[in-house]
Amino acid sequence: MDELSIDDYVASEIDYNENYTKKQLELIADYYGISKRKKKKQELIEEIVIFEKETSNFDIFQRRKTLWFYIDEINNDSFLSKFLILD
Repeated sequence: MDELSIDDYVASEIDYNENYTKKQLELIADYYGISKRKKKKQELIEEIVIFEKETSNFDIFQRRKTLWFYIDEINNDSFLSKFLILD
């Protein structure tokens, strides 16, 4: 890894650690097909970041980011939020 990608890796880890709950990370892991069995939050973060930084996973990573954005947008809409039920 070059220095830029190490910085990017660390920034992603910090973002996930500070802005996501373990339950949210487990949903991301499920989406990627990453096992979450007996893993602590930090272990999930590491595996998710490694998965997302792999160039062969770029498309699925971008698709997840897009879909999660749409979920947030629908949840924030006073009309459409009534129709989106996520646990």
